Order: sequence, then C-alpha cells, then structure tokens
Amino acid sequence: MTTSNQEIMLMEYYGITSERRLVYRYKGYHYNKLDDAINFARLDNTNRIDYNLECKDEEIVQRAKR
Repeated sequence: MTTSNQEIMLMEYYGITSERRLVYRYKGYHYNKLDDAINFARLDNTNRIDYNLECKDEEIVQRAKR
C-alpha cells in the first residue's frame, strides 16, 4: 500500500507517523514474532517421517552459513 501526497501532508500536519513491521511466513501462516514462526515450524517438522532430515538448530545455522 502506498501513501498519496495528500495523505502524507495530512500525516505531517497532524503528527501521524507510520512504520513498517516484519511479518514472518511459514506454509501460508503469518506471524508477527519470529519465535512463533520457528516454534510452529519445529512442531510441524517433528511429524516428518524422514528422520535423516532432523538436525539441531545450530546445525541448521551452520549449514546456512556455508
């Protein structure tokens, strides 16, 4: 969503501010907090049948750094 020039002028006049926020997404779900997204992904991944894909969070981070 963009803000028109008229809206910007009204915001400045009335002292209204805006900010962007991060929204985290996982499988179609939206989360305001990264921790919530990670926790749900962890729960979702505990149901995997392929146990070779299981690894600790630190291993995931190390793999991503490569």
